[in-house]
This record gives sequence, C-alpha cells and structure tokens, in this order.
Amino acid sequence: MDPTLLTSLIVSCIAISVIFIVLMILIYTIKVLVHLVPYEEQPASKITTNPRPQTAITSATSPSIIPAIT
Repeated sequence: MDPTLLTSLIVSCIAISVIFIVLMILIYTIKVLVHLVPYEEQPASKITTNPRPQTAITSATSPSIIPAIT
C-alpha cells in the first residue's frame, strides 16, 4: 500500500476517534450537571390585566402606508 494513503487513513482514524471522545465527554458532563443542578420551574404569575378588544380602526392599515409597502 502507498505510504501516503496509509498515513492519511491513520490520521483520519485518529481524528474521528478524538471527535467521538470529545463528544462523549461533553454528553456525560451534561448528564452529570443535570443530576447535580436540576431544573426548578418558577411558579406561573397570574396576569391581572384584562386584554383590550382590538377594534377595526386600530388594526387597519392606513391608505398612505400601502403604496410605501408595495
């Protein structure tokens, strides 16, 4: 086999191995952090204001704006 081909295959295998090792370390680090610091949901705050009904006047687009858009 050609030495450059053999060298490129070895380098590729080493690179793939390093990538998978780093990914496994990241995954297990995240799993450990999830167990150490669990998520605590905050209580939902109640909305005291009533939403105002939207009228046709406020939702309509003015005729002078339409030519500027198109």
